[in-house]
Amino acid sequence: MKEEEYTDDGSDEEYNEEWSNLTLERAIIELLRPEEATVSEDPPGITMKLRGFRISSILQRLEPHPELISRPSRRAGMTRIRRAITNTESIVKYGNRRSSLYWHDPQKNVAKTDMKGATNFVLTLLMRSGGTISRDSMAEDTKNDRWRGFQDEIVSRLEEKGVVEKLEGGKIRCTGEAWTHDAFVKRNSTFTLTLRTEILLPELAKSLSKHSANIPGFDMPPPEVVSKSSVIDIAVACLNHALQDVESNN
Repeated sequence: MKEEEYTDDGSDEEYNEEWSNLTLERAIIELLRPEEATVSEDPPGITMKLRGFRISSILQRLEPHPELISRPSRRAGMTRIRRAITNTESIVKYGNRRSSLYWHDPQKNVAKTDMKGATNFVLTLLMRSGGTISRDSMAEDTKNDRWRGFQDEIVSRLEEKGVVEKLEGGKIRCTGEAWTHDAFVKRNSTFTLTLRTEILLPELAKSLSKHSANIPGFDMPPPEVVSKSSVIDIAVACLNHALQDVESNN
């Protein structure tokens, strides 16, 4: 498939009210979505036109969106758009600073996204096993999975980042960094907590950072620096591990 690129500031288009029901990330993708591919006979082939926008043009086009309309200034709106783009794997950037253009091109990110998904899957297998797993067990768990050929490369990359360590006997063990490591861009979450939980979170973070104690059911200590978000990551992993034990016993 041949790709043609052109810029479009969107100034002559009307805002699509249906975008108000989407997240800002999804609305930006809809705005940047390539035109329908065209088929030519001479020469034979398929051409897809990609639409490139600057940040200012995206803001101009999507300003009525609920996540932008309440922003106190134009600069705040552009900052929110940049954060949304960072959270979106299929949007790529060309150029530097004010001349930068953003394109929605899923094809350029398929391999990268696959590798990130595979990396998180390997970490899930490790955490499910309490932080340590043998290469044979990992191969068995992924034998029917589309990521089964990536394990060695993933383990090597995680080892370089200090997230796992190789042991004798073909085993792999997580370090404390595995609790909070995510191959994808981390997402901001908003949820309501009880007062007792809000009080306990900083206390637990301080205690884990001070004692660096092993977490029950896992082979690795907490991260060297424990934040309130880290406490939630650890707590969810522990609850999931406990529920797996209950299901196994039943």
